[in-house]
Amino acid sequence: MHCPISDAGQKVLCKVCFRSNTVPGVATSDSLELEQPVGECRSVRDDFQIEALKEAPPPSPSLLTPAAPPAQPKDPDKALTNIAIGIFRLKNWPCQEEPGYKAFRAKVKFHSTQLEVTSVDDYRVYASHGLLMLESPVIELPPLPGVPLLEVLNEINQRSISSVFFLTDQGVSMRHAMIPLTSDENYLTSAMLIQILRQMNHDRRHALSLIRQTVEERRVDPLAVANAFVNPGALNTVSCQTLEQACDMAGFAGFHAFTFGGQVALSQDSVSPEKCHVRIAACPGFLRGYVVLGHPGQGKWAFMPAAVRGFLRNNTAPKTQQILERLNEMNKTSELVRYVMANKQVVATAACFPCDKPISVEQFKRFADALLENAPSASASSATLAKAG
Repeated sequence: MHCPISDAGQKVLCKVCFRSNTVPGVATSDSLELEQPVGECRSVRDDFQIEALKEAPPPSPSLLTPAAPPAQPKDPDKALTNIAIGIFRLKNWPCQEEPGYKAFRAKVKFHSTQLEVTSVDDYRVYASHGLLMLESPVIELPPLPGVPLLEVLNEINQRSISSVFFLTDQGVSMRHAMIPLTSDENYLTSAMLIQILRQMNHDRRHALSLIRQTVEERRVDPLAVANAFVNPGALNTVSCQTLEQACDMAGFAGFHAFTFGGQVALSQDSVSPEKCHVRIAACPGFLRGYVVLGHPGQGKWAFMPAAVRGFLRNNTAPKTQQILERLNEMNKTSELVRYVMANKQVVATAACFPCDKPISVEQFKRFADALLENAPSASASSATLAKAG
């Protein structure tokens, strides 16, 4: 039986079986509205009840109006995913929702007029902690003993703008975490998604060339890595902030920031620039920030996440391969920040680039907060330095 919402909590009479039934309260779960089959039994109000209401005085409105269902808190991640799938469908990109409506899969076709290449890439889109995540397989690979795949992925993650690359049992995958706009700006636009997908495809092409060369030569060629990322950013009509503009934006976002050594030194506490652990560089077309977590050779791991710190304490002389394996596991679940090993240091780094308009203060704050989560506080830093001395 199908009834209008206004009949919730009241008795209705079925015209087929002539039985009186109480309509349950309004359901709070998601439902699908289908076309009504021909000849389906559809309930109406009891005719006898309607006649009685005509003769008797109208009851109080509080008696006729059913109690409102308890308010359910909205799932912001689910709402963000629904906005994204709506944009995908407006663009006629084939997509399929997963059970629970919190993720969907899509196919996007890319065509490069310069390379005269057309590719169709699979994406899994979902939201996590207020970020829109886009995951895509890069290349399927069987186990290749002796091939330095983790080393080349570490080099790629140091230079790619959009995504973090990580090794799985099936091969290499990539993931991008998008910082949405505010609710007043409707979170995201089609122009944002298009630029993000364009940048992901740009990173993918460079990564594929390096991965294939590493598999063929069984070594990482530093010159090939440098040449692949000479132009790390895809074409973008929106310019990024300069160093001075990034420093001013950090101040508007509530941070203590200084221009120091050609970078922005940033901290939550009022400290001198040399004691700021977060550094942000204004690169051509994007911002890149980093935090040094520790030095494997010196055993100073006070700021290292517990997952790696415990591993290193149990290995007096950890090999580079072992450290890269642990960092790869962390990158599988990381969001804005990726973990790399550079210059014999373990670094938490992240990149932020404009999409359809310049980076906003809210987006910059989310970007900087992700880096600061990996940085020590001023008190913890002083205590650690004193102990090391």
